[in-house]
Amino acid sequence: MNTFVALSLLLTATGAAALTKCEVSSIFNDQGLNGYLGYELGHWVCIARFASEYDPSRALRRESQDNRPAISAFGIFQVNSHWCADPNFPGAARLCRVDCEDLVNDGADLRNNIACGAVAVRIHGMRAWHFWIHECDGNVQQYYEGCVLNKFGI
Repeated sequence: MNTFVALSLLLTATGAAALTKCEVSSIFNDQGLNGYLGYELGHWVCIARFASEYDPSRALRRESQDNRPAISAFGIFQVNSHWCADPNFPGAARLCRVDCEDLVNDGADLRNNIACGAVAVRIHGMRAWHFWIHECDGNVQQYYEGCVLNKFGI
């Protein structure tokens, strides 16, 4: 097998552009994520930035290789197929009770993404995303700084 093929990741997107940090901040704030489970808004926006670069249309698929399992991740939080229903992983736990493909969209409706992210945080905290401790645990106000957020007067 070609080494390049074995190591490559297949990235798929619907063609929609990524959202801005302020668009994501506003949506997350309006959906009640600011303070949810003790995490301020910046933590959630930071996860979206490092998981998908604010791109809710992002889907990642890597075939199994070298005794490593296949991986699929979806949406703005790059939720993996352990959490959502993916026909390629029929034995997955599906803890979010949503089809993985429903997490991939143009950003017009992020409710499924938010609900699934909240399930992951309820179970594992923000450590559900391996990069959180290095990238998002600290001063996270920078991730919504300069954004106009109306619901809670931030």
